[in-house]
Amino acid sequence: MEPGTRLGHYEILSPLGEGGMGQVYRARDTTLDRDVAIKVLSEDFASDANRLARFEREAKLLASLNHPNIATIFGFEESDGVLFIAMELVEGDSLAERIAASGRIEIDEALEIARRIALALEAAHEAGVIHRDLKPANVQVSPDGTVKVLDFGLAKAYEVEGSDPSSDLSHSPTMMAATGTGVIMGTAPYMSPEQARGTPVDKRSDIWAFGCVLYEMLAGKRAFGGETVSDTMAAILRAEPDWRLLPESTPWVIQRLVKRSLKKNPAERLHDAADARVEIVDAIADPDAGFVLVTGSGGAGKPSWRRYVPTPVAAGLGVAAVAATFLAVSTSMRQVPTAPGPTMRLEVRLTDDLLLPTGVVLSPDGTQIAYVLSSGVAQSELYVRSFDELEGIRLVSGSPHSPFFSPDGQWVGFFTGSDLKKVPVTGSIPQTVVSSDVLPATGAWGVDNTIIFGSVGGGLFRVSANGGEPESLTRLDQAEAGHVFPQLLPDGKAVLFTSVTLDNSMATEVLHLETRQRRVVQPGGQGRYAPTGHLVYQDQGALFAVPFDLGQLQVKGSAVPVVQGLATFFDAQSAQFDFSSTGTLAYLGGAASGSQRYPVVWVDRQGNTTPLWDEPGVYSTPRLSPDGTRLAVHASRNDNEDVWIYDLERDAPTRLTSDAARDTSPVWSPDGQFLAFQSNRDGTLNIYRTRADGSGTVVRLTDSDRSQFPESWSVDGGFLAYAEVGVGTNWDLWVLPLEGDGEPRVVGNSVAADTWSAFSPNGRWIAYASFESGRNEVYVRPFPPGPGRHQVSIGGGGQPKWSGDGRELFYRTHTGIMVVAVETEGDSFGYGTAEQLFEGSFRGGLYGMIDTGFGYADYDVTADGQRFVMFPGGSQRLRDSSHVTLVTNWFDELKRLVPTDP
Repeated sequence: MEPGTRLGHYEILSPLGEGGMGQVYRARDTTLDRDVAIKVLSEDFASDANRLARFEREAKLLASLNHPNIATIFGFEESDGVLFIAMELVEGDSLAERIAASGRIEIDEALEIARRIALALEAAHEAGVIHRDLKPANVQVSPDGTVKVLDFGLAKAYEVEGSDPSSDLSHSPTMMAATGTGVIMGTAPYMSPEQARGTPVDKRSDIWAFGCVLYEMLAGKRAFGGETVSDTMAAILRAEPDWRLLPESTPWVIQRLVKRSLKKNPAERLHDAADARVEIVDAIADPDAGFVLVTGSGGAGKPSWRRYVPTPVAAGLGVAAVAATFLAVSTSMRQVPTAPGPTMRLEVRLTDDLLLPTGVVLSPDGTQIAYVLSSGVAQSELYVRSFDELEGIRLVSGSPHSPFFSPDGQWVGFFTGSDLKKVPVTGSIPQTVVSSDVLPATGAWGVDNTIIFGSVGGGLFRVSANGGEPESLTRLDQAEAGHVFPQLLPDGKAVLFTSVTLDNSMATEVLHLETRQRRVVQPGGQGRYAPTGHLVYQDQGALFAVPFDLGQLQVKGSAVPVVQGLATFFDAQSAQFDFSSTGTLAYLGGAASGSQRYPVVWVDRQGNTTPLWDEPGVYSTPRLSPDGTRLAVHASRNDNEDVWIYDLERDAPTRLTSDAARDTSPVWSPDGQFLAFQSNRDGTLNIYRTRADGSGTVVRLTDSDRSQFPESWSVDGGFLAYAEVGVGTNWDLWVLPLEGDGEPRVVGNSVAADTWSAFSPNGRWIAYASFESGRNEVYVRPFPPGPGRHQVSIGGGGQPKWSGDGRELFYRTHTGIMVVAVETEGDSFGYGTAEQLFEGSFRGGLYGMIDTGFGYADYDVTADGQRFVMFPGGSQRLRDSSHVTLVTNWFDELKRLVPTDP
């Protein structure tokens, strides 16, 4: 077609290429005033009624794909007998052109391109669409780094119904027309073995092609090729790529990913694009991921040898050594090995996924380990693995957390939502033990077949492992937020547990079950009694041990640090460690969260970061002023926790609060003149107000014995929304009238935890997150409170924020920021499908906080919805802590380090 030709409201500008389906042109959409790509169908294609009908069906399905890494199909149209599709025009070069011009692509760039391809495949596969013709020529890379995958599913539309899909490879819709051999060689190197054989294909064929593309980017050459088509097909079916062509600097996890993607048997191949994406993200964040440090030591001194080995090798060494050690030791709870044995430290990965900070525990006899993995947005999975096996067994999907073993190691107890459940280690349908009125958190299974569980917002409870009515063992006082981490002591007459106060301090206490008397035995949390006669507890990323008199139920002597470098979570108040009765210790290693300092950054809608406030600190709850010129933030410095204001125009920070209280969670008034914030200056964490310029006096807005968290100020200035939690209660949403004598009132009537509220810009709606389904989801309901509500999140999320015009609603997930288009005109509320804007490693609101509904909203968004205020590095600590360290014969080391005899 000549430039200037009109096809409906499209004007042809210039040719772009020619494919098996027809010619491709650059065209101008004169209605929407934008350039598009027009693919005109060839005559032989258009004349085939069956093909054409199938193509139209496929085009409609493909048009439903809406993803930043998938080129959009705008329409399938006809003009004066010419059939064509209008598609998004993607500027830049194809990946094939990039590789042809430069050969190998640098590893960092190749991994980023591969990550975005994986995101595109993941989204398409979830929608039931298989690409079938993924190759470098179908991947477009724009000058700004945007990656778009083209022609999803069109190969299926082009096939002749009932034909052998391998019989005429030139019919691939995106191949350039040439001689038969030339055309086939343009696509055959990326066909999966099942495609080459003409057998049915599924999403695993796309995984194969993805592996071919990733290999080619790294090696600069195709994984499979030959002088003829037959040679190429034979290589696909029988040969292996030349793995020596991969650069030596290729991260080991990426080498493994390529090899798993190119397994010729689909059953042995990597199954999901999401798995590929997670591995790539890990490799980008930590190029050494997949290599583990294995050390051995005869005592507490320096290791006598160390070396790096790939994960499967290390896992094998760990399994052999641990199994030999574990299985040789008695399972008695009170028996401690009398002969000192060698202490071995084995740092291994149990999985390629992320271990969540909600449970890594050993069975009492030390032969099994239970652990919780991330499996996607606001999802987790519970696994158990025997140390004489190389693979774990998935027991539960959904949102399980905090597992614990039965005394015989045959069952695993766990929590999901407000339910305590159990499941046999061999796998079966989980059984509900009890549904609680509070949020259960951690548990211990006694030899009498009762379970004691702790809770957030409540005390300790006891229930039969077979079910029944729970018995309350403790009650919270006004300063407490929960009783957690229970452990039955050997005589069964007392329980150790951790009390958590509203200001996040922790202490190990003991409860006499007969008298119900309790007392503090040691400051510091997660106290565990060891059969060596020690109390072991966690404090700021270190394990301490102190001799413990089991008869008197009290410590004797001074505590000594025995293990350093535990990963901590939730403001360093929690760590993951456990030990078996046979003397083996397991823990997640990493940096203490309280020791990490970080800057404040801008993040655009593509996930790119630029500096905002470069000075590293320990920050939370960023809030942009209504005019966007100032940032209010909570900062922890020199043991002081205050609200600071950072002037973006003058690059000047100022401390707003300056007393000895804990001041946090600032919220701007709509005119930018005031800030509401949370403070414990008068005892309980209540809400106060002060002028943003620091003048005047601080005014107390609430007076309650419950902790309150200001979250959102209505646009008319008349209401302040806040979350509240107290003794024996869930987190509830409240609205405080700021004018007149109005009383605070609850928003909604959920029996589950509700928090993270946000008024809409027009003041007629309020967004929030609720845990009633067993995981957090984002909802919108009318304000003033009325009937009706709308769930806008997909697959979990929290921390909703509105754009300034009220046309977009943002929220956080485990992996990044989601956006939903909304309509809030009048009394009606409409919304579209949630889409992910970007993913990345940003602090706050990840993992347990999203799952349980607690924590502050650690991001904010500009009024135009184009930039986000965030803190970098949030999930890196979790990746660092995905290694599990096993220490065998640790009780012998513990006795050497902290003698119990005078």
